[in-house]
Amino acid sequence: METSSEAERLLRRCQQGDESALGDLMQLYQTRVFQFTLRVSGDASLAEEATVDCFYRVWNKCRQHRTGADAEAWIFRIAHRALLDLARGRQRWWKRLLAGSRNTEHDQQPGPLEVMLETETQQRRVGQVNAALQGLREEDRALVHLYYYEGRTLAEIVTILDTSRDAMKMRLSRLRRRLAKQLEPENDQ
Repeated sequence: METSSEAERLLRRCQQGDESALGDLMQLYQTRVFQFTLRVSGDASLAEEATVDCFYRVWNKCRQHRTGADAEAWIFRIAHRALLDLARGRQRWWKRLLAGSRNTEHDQQPGPLEVMLETETQQRRVGQVNAALQGLREEDRALVHLYYYEGRTLAEIVTILDTSRDAMKMRLSRLRRRLAKQLEPENDQ
């Protein structure tokens, strides 16, 4: 990927203490990191906090990045860890999740005209997919986001989520079956 080589170059500059490189790196990745953390957490404020924390950690840990390792995967791994750490720090965050007190995917909502034109079936289907995704564990939502929304390979996901390839393949297979089963009745209508 073009952005990965750019990220590698910017990380090398960060390792040399170039603060402007961090700004360029943030400009390059902040939207994708935010979307990733939002998809996993479902909480916009937590996603914003995790995005900021991710780049803070990138700056502080840039010397730990090995040249030749996938820079994008390294950044997303830091984002995932930052999100997990922040979520653990929030007491009873999962109750707010279940209570629906958070705003999900606010930045991806269509405008008023698109909402008017969207059919009831499409709205119901989107709601069912989101509900099915929210029914997954946090680490499973991360896997789904990285694989389907980011288009990451299993090798990259293994690096980001720090797990074995076989375990990741099995989890993805089980998730596909589980989501298909949850969404199956809607296919007949």
